[in-house]
Amino acid sequence: MPSSFLGLYVQREALLISQKALDITGNNISNINTPGYSRQRVDICSIANSKGTLGYDTSISLAGMGSEAVGVAQIRDRLLDNKVRVYSGDLCDVGIKVNTLSDVEDVFDSIEADELDASFASIVNKFKEALQSFSADHADRSEMANIAKNSAESVVKCIVNYNMKLNDISEQTLSEASSTVKRINAIFAEMGSLNNQIKDSYISMGYIHSTAGNYEVLNDYGPLELKDKMHSLLDELAQYGNIYVTEMDDGTFTVDFAGQRVVEGKKYAQMATTQEKPDPTQLEFIISKIERDANDKIISGLYDKDDWYDLNVKYETGGNTQLLVRNDKAGDTINITGDGGLGTGKQLLDSGSLRGYLDVYNGRGEFAKNSGYINDKYTAQNVDTANEALSKLADYNNGVDIGDTEKLIKQLETVGATVNFSAADNKYSVEIGGAQVLDGTTVTDITVAQATPHKTIENYYNGIEYYRDMLNSFVRTMTDEFNKAFALDTDGNPLTDSDGNPIELFTYENDDGVADFRDAAANFRVADCWNKNPEIISNPKGDNQFEELNNVYINRLLGIFSSDQEYGDGFYKDPQKFSLEKFVSHICDNLGTQVEHEKGVYDANDIMLTSVEKARSEVMDVSMDEEGINMMNYQKWYNAISRMISTMDEALDKLINNTGIVGLR
Repeated sequence: MPSSFLGLYVQREALLISQKALDITGNNISNINTPGYSRQRVDICSIANSKGTLGYDTSISLAGMGSEAVGVAQIRDRLLDNKVRVYSGDLCDVGIKVNTLSDVEDVFDSIEADELDASFASIVNKFKEALQSFSADHADRSEMANIAKNSAESVVKCIVNYNMKLNDISEQTLSEASSTVKRINAIFAEMGSLNNQIKDSYISMGYIHSTAGNYEVLNDYGPLELKDKMHSLLDELAQYGNIYVTEMDDGTFTVDFAGQRVVEGKKYAQMATTQEKPDPTQLEFIISKIERDANDKIISGLYDKDDWYDLNVKYETGGNTQLLVRNDKAGDTINITGDGGLGTGKQLLDSGSLRGYLDVYNGRGEFAKNSGYINDKYTAQNVDTANEALSKLADYNNGVDIGDTEKLIKQLETVGATVNFSAADNKYSVEIGGAQVLDGTTVTDITVAQATPHKTIENYYNGIEYYRDMLNSFVRTMTDEFNKAFALDTDGNPLTDSDGNPIELFTYENDDGVADFRDAAANFRVADCWNKNPEIISNPKGDNQFEELNNVYINRLLGIFSSDQEYGDGFYKDPQKFSLEKFVSHICDNLGTQVEHEKGVYDANDIMLTSVEKARSEVMDVSMDEEGINMMNYQKWYNAISRMISTMDEALDKLINNTGIVGLR
């Protein structure tokens, strides 16, 4: 037979549950504007009518045991969480591209500037007009020659200025990527700390029990606010790259970022940015790689606040390189480079702002497919220049005075050659790839295949480097074509200046005398022989200074403007062809089309993200209407239970105080 007071005990528990439900409703309402807060609810179940340890007792005597609060749960949908993170990563990836390409578009805005006199097309046209004016027979011939040369310098300054602005965008992109990596590192560290707090909270709340060497959570209840904070960090981390999250048996979260384990328990990884220089400038992200022992226990690669001293970020001087260095196993890292090969950045990091940074910083578009044409770094010109230097060092060994040899040594070093000097016999020797190419006066030409290989990057996105290479291709074509006009005289004989050197109007050689395609726009300038003698374009031989103006060479130059020219790095199978005058509109059309495409992709991702965020908000966000209805329901429940207690109290009072006293009065 049940206790006479069983009903009161049942209603007492129900009263406490309804009061807790009102408390949770109030907590939800107070956090309605708290970012990342997931609404909570009290899970209530009926108390089973059981007897003993086995079976189910259907005896009427023990019926009506009431209800109990199992725990307080969060309302979340893991599928929607994952969708939000995927779409936010894609949106941030495209967002970086839209913003960066818009900056690049601003660089080339002067091509279609309102002030047409300041546009690149106008500057090129003025150069053409200056040559046409010089081709007329003016009395002030010297002045017109200077005007033509100055117009050429305006074209040069414009190209160099564009390249400098692209440098600014590139440096800004690198700075933003480095700042993002610092924030990611802070998130990793905070996640490790949160995991530790979550596990400790489960233990203190009694929602966990120990297993063989670990703990196992008994239910989904626990430190809900800490879980909310973890989910907020996961949402933010997904904006930087693709993540994979696993909730472990002990209640902690294990996180993989870009396919690499970065958070496990209280342990976490760290990242760094690095650059490969000089050609091509390549952005990389480095993540510390974990190692485990035979029992699957982490022995290196992940850290916590107690062993943080084992991890440090070292800034190298000279190369402006930031490397992740560990004191125990330096270099044990994974590089995410963003190239297209197997197991590289394309697979490891396929979304998020870091993906965007890799593409806009490293992307060379159609130029990337030729990155290995001569071990990536060295053009045929580099090799030819090195062979010329080799011959001059042979002359030196033969007793010929060739002046300063330092420049020659640098030219040979650019293709990976090792130059040795013997003070005993005052001679140079040169090796490359284990082969002797200069021994005394015996010279063996360096081949393209012997040039030192450089790390290949194959990012085909049209990023900053693609548009820089477009400028480089313009410079290369303009330089080659204008210089070619003075290769032969009217009789087909080679033309040379007063020093016996080939006549050049433009050059993009660096200080070491190497003409590198990748630095063409940076080193573009009017050649010395044209600077010294502005009239050389009409009188390359210097034999008709006081005769009639010779327009043969100027007409050759004017023909370059309207005829189709080949653009590229010189090793294309299918180079682009159009005139100098159309080059400007071509690069603008490409850029404008790309920006519009990226904006379209951005808008589409934004719509999808907004849709799934709305769906998730409907699940997890606090609704004032719903909480108001819950508040009234719980209040009515509370009042009904209170009334029930009063009714039972009256019944028990009748039973205890008034039963069996009939007739005693």
